Amino acid sequence: MKLLLILLALLFPVIAQAATPLTLTWQDNSSNEAGFILERKLNTGGYVVIASGIGANIITYTDSTVVQSSLVDNVYCYRLKAFVGTTQSAYSNEACATILKLITVNAPSNLVVTPLVQSKLDLEWQEHCPECVSQEIVLTQLNPFKYYIFTVAATTENFIVEVVPKNKNVSAKVHGKLPDGSYTAYSNTATGRTK
Repeated sequence: MKLLLILLALLFPVIAQAATPLTLTWQDNSSNEAGFILERKLNTGGYVVIASGIGANIITYTDSTVVQSSLVDNVYCYRLKAFVGTTQSAYSNEACATILKLITVNAPSNLVVTPLVQSKLDLEWQEHCPECVSQEIVLTQLNPFKYYIFTVAATTENFIVEVVPKNKNVSAKVHGKLPDGSYTAYSNTATGRTK
C-alpha cells in the first residue's frame, strides 16, 4: 500500500498562551486508509504517539495539551502516518511550532523617597522586570505643580534627584519599559519633601 501524506500544519498562534491549542491540518493523498496515527515531540525529546485512532478521511487534529513554560520556549513538532490494519505508510513531513516562554511582567515595588541635604531626594525601589529595556521615573512637585520624567537603565534601583527646589512636597512612581514600547504598571507612589 502506497500512501503519501503531506502534513500542512497550521500552527497558530506563534506566541501562544498557556493551554492554547494548536490545530494541525494535512492533505489526505490516500483513498484506502483506516485512519491516522499522530506523533509529537517536545524540544529535543523523542516522538510519542498522541493520537492513534484518527479516523479515515479526517484532515485536522487539535492538540489541546500544549504548555507554555515560564522557563524556556517550547518547540512542538508533529508527524503523521496512515494505517490499514497493521500496514502503515511512511511518515509525513515534520511540522513544528514554537510556544514562547511565558513572560511575567511585574511592576517595580517598594519605592521610598528619602530627603537628602541641599534639595536632593534619594529614590530607592526594587525592580522586577528582567525583560524591560529601561525604566521611567515620574516625579511630581506640588505647589506649584511641576513634573519631571527621568529615564534610567532597566536594572536601576536607586536614583538621586537634584532638580526640585527646597521645601517642596513631591510624589514619585516608577515603571518599566518593555521591548515593544509598552510599560509595566507603576510602582507604589511614594512621597517626600526636599530640605
